[in-house]
Amino acid sequence: MLPSADDEKRLLGLMRFLLGRSVASRDGSFRTQLANGATTATLLSTAAANLIIMVCSGLKLYLDPPEETEKASQVAFLMTVSVANAMKGFSMVQQRARLQQVVAGLLAMRRAVCDGSGARHRYACSATLIGNIWMVMSVILGIVWGVDPVFNQPPQLNGTSPDPVLPLPIWLPLDASVPLTYWLMFALEAVVCGWTIFFVMIVDLLYVTLILNFAAELHVLNHNIQITCNAVDVTAHPKRKIGVSRHAGVSLYKGHNDDTAAIPNFSLAHFTAANPLMPAYIPDHFRVELSEDYDTYRLLVKSIQHHQLIVKCVNEFGKATGLPVLMVVSINVVNLCSNIISLAVLVEEDPHASAIAKSLIFTIALGSQTALYCLPGQMIIDQSERLAHSAFCCRWPDAGVRFKRSLLVFMACAGRPLRLRVGKLVTLSRETFQELLKLSYQLFNLVYQLQSS
Repeated sequence: MLPSADDEKRLLGLMRFLLGRSVASRDGSFRTQLANGATTATLLSTAAANLIIMVCSGLKLYLDPPEETEKASQVAFLMTVSVANAMKGFSMVQQRARLQQVVAGLLAMRRAVCDGSGARHRYACSATLIGNIWMVMSVILGIVWGVDPVFNQPPQLNGTSPDPVLPLPIWLPLDASVPLTYWLMFALEAVVCGWTIFFVMIVDLLYVTLILNFAAELHVLNHNIQITCNAVDVTAHPKRKIGVSRHAGVSLYKGHNDDTAAIPNFSLAHFTAANPLMPAYIPDHFRVELSEDYDTYRLLVKSIQHHQLIVKCVNEFGKATGLPVLMVVSINVVNLCSNIISLAVLVEEDPHASAIAKSLIFTIALGSQTALYCLPGQMIIDQSERLAHSAFCCRWPDAGVRFKRSLLVFMACAGRPLRLRVGKLVTLSRETFQELLKLSYQLFNLVYQLQSS
């Protein structure tokens, strides 16, 4: 029995449409191919739209560079962000199969390993809260970007009306002074802008949701490894069983409502065969021979297998998302510096309040997007660093020699904390976030002093 569409819906929510059909429905049928084709077409069209925006923004800077610092900063912001958004679209198409395997791995862990601490539910609530906050911020950003030109049209100069302002400050081969052309282009740019913001929000939330689920699995592993030798915790409390009942062919799954239910005939061997990125070194990954004499050792082996699968999923996720996330983080540093400079200039010149609010919202959004990746990445590091301590805190002195040797090997491997690296260059962590903010301030200070002198 493969994980159902409801399992994937609970794991990813709205973001699951980026990966096509659910794990249980992925086959060679026409319906699956149609769903994959529709998803691919949506991603490629979004990436193509961002490439067009990037080219038009570059032509705007080259053919008709804005004189105001605010306008120039907005055009540069639009051009660089479009590069990152296009990279996200192409990466989703190219790496979608790898991300599907990562999701399959997470679903397999949720099926085979029980959560007695309720960590998965807490992390899911955190992901939902982050998603709601990011959605509200994206809606505000879209409204400000689209509505601001309507209320801030340039005044007439010497009796002549300047070209009206459109939502996107880009070069266009059309005459926007014609009313019909202006409103058609306004509607088109508003739709493209709104869809692009929605696309970026969904991709960001997909990545962050997966990162939080990695941290949740590490949290579950810490709890399970810590109660491995505690017979009371393992046998007396059903919600603290580590994943396999004493009956062959039955796995335990921690449901959405925090109740543990038996799922019969869940074949991880079949699931592994259908998902090539799943570990192949154990035919039935979470199955260990059941024996009353070796229950403690059996639970330790299951936890070690759980850890191996987490490491595999994190590494595959890093390969699938490394380049787009690295580009987003790098571009945000430059754009954050540019927006701070633009905001400082606007405050000195005392322009319209809407221009200051617009620049301020951009600055907050850039900092929040960088934090959106770095801070959940720190959760993976924190939970991974706890593994050796959790293993030491189990009641290993009362266990057998084989258990102690295996536990020692596990503690040695857990001594190297798991880190999520993007592009093999940047580690997503709190320290990285602080360094990026520091670098943005240093760039701002350098440019501002050069401009002042």
